[in-house]
Amino acid sequence: MSSDESDDGEDESEEVVAISPSEEQSDSYEVFTPEQIVSFMSKVIRETNSFLHFPKTTTRTILHGFKWNIENLLERYYDGSQDKISQEAHVESPFKKQPIKHAMNKLSKEDLQLEYCGICMNEQPSNNMGNAECGHWFCRNCLCEYLSLKIVEEGVSQTVEFLTFKCGVFFSDTTVLDLANDSKVLLKYHQLITNSFVECNMFLRWCPGVGCNNGIRLDNFSSLTVQCKCGEIFCFKCGLLGGHNPISCSIYNQWIKKCNDESETLFWFAVHKKLCPKCFVFIEKNEGCNHMIYERASCGYRSHL
Repeated sequence: MSSDESDDGEDESEEVVAISPSEEQSDSYEVFTPEQIVSFMSKVIRETNSFLHFPKTTTRTILHGFKWNIENLLERYYDGSQDKISQEAHVESPFKKQPIKHAMNKLSKEDLQLEYCGICMNEQPSNNMGNAECGHWFCRNCLCEYLSLKIVEEGVSQTVEFLTFKCGVFFSDTTVLDLANDSKVLLKYHQLITNSFVECNMFLRWCPGVGCNNGIRLDNFSSLTVQCKCGEIFCFKCGLLGGHNPISCSIYNQWIKKCNDESETLFWFAVHKKLCPKCFVFIEKNEGCNHMIYERASCGYRSHL
């Protein structure tokens, strides 16, 4: 093989490596399975709780409100805004009181009393009542139906608010797991929490590939074109399949808008105008009737549009 042919072969191999996102950019992102995403979320909660020492659900709900930005949360926390942080996240402040346990379930039959449920308007034994961290009580059957409605039908997980008027406190994981007795409801609940974690976190994104359940975790924004293990290549920021290197998302969107505007302009010209074959002047239809006669003294051309 000649030296020229050898050089050409080296150039071709370099080009292949340069256009492969999996080889060139794999150090800037990771591909996670759904199970790994759940583990990563738990790890973030544990790391944050090493500073906050809150209940797990409280920490997760607060992190969700801060879009899982630990630095911003800790900055607010050490500024002395602990109670305000809990209030904005719609959780009961751990500094005020501990979550109320379901102690009614452990009472003896002699100690049981009838409690009034504000939903079904029936009196229920106290061991058949459920409560949230706010301390409001309703019968467990009504709470189970309410959770099923919010979680399964409405797709709400992070912000399932308690039923009392102007209560403002969200259900915790402990309360949901204690009250929900349907495996489908619990499965949907965990799926929604995981999905919310990915969509709310600026460093995570689901793969847009058909049938793919993987997620991408970006370590830095040095390169935004990523490749999932399923083979799908896309832009991490805007989700465009195939990516749009080397231009940014904003420049790509401007280019698409410009192309669409030009296409619409050409379509309008095709519908409303016709070019005179003699003087090359556009004839415009500017009234409602489709019948139009164009007359120009210099060329004497007549046309029906």
